[in-house]
Amino acid sequence: MTTNLLIFFAIPLAIIVISVALQKILRNPFLVAAIIFSIALVIVLAFFDPLYLMAVVVYTVIAFIAAILTCLFCRVLRNGNMCNCMGCGENNNNNENDDNNSPNQVIATLGEGNTNQTYYTGCYRKRR
Repeated sequence: MTTNLLIFFAIPLAIIVISVALQKILRNPFLVAAIIFSIALVIVLAFFDPLYLMAVVVYTVIAFIAAILTCLFCRVLRNGNMCNCMGCGENNNNNENDDNNSPNQVIATLGEGNTNQTYYTGCYRKRR
């Protein structure tokens, strides 16, 4: 009974938590799944029967899915804050004063005869 609870509840929950943490550190779902696979394989071969090798494959798939979902969730959160400066879509209020420019804004000026016109070409963020 306790082995079943361990295999079907505790270990998958621990795999999910570890996968999310590794994804935040490594930022590579394939590497996260490979690390979980190798650790689970060593544990199963050292402490359990070879019958549990199927559980290692399932734990690897769970780790990969958790890492992908973490990656997508972080990307959605990052992209939700992408467009908060003057040059983007609905926030564009056509203000051409250089004192009001956001530090995340790309500014292009025309050189020949139109040096007073400033065009806001969009927002950018550095990738961390």
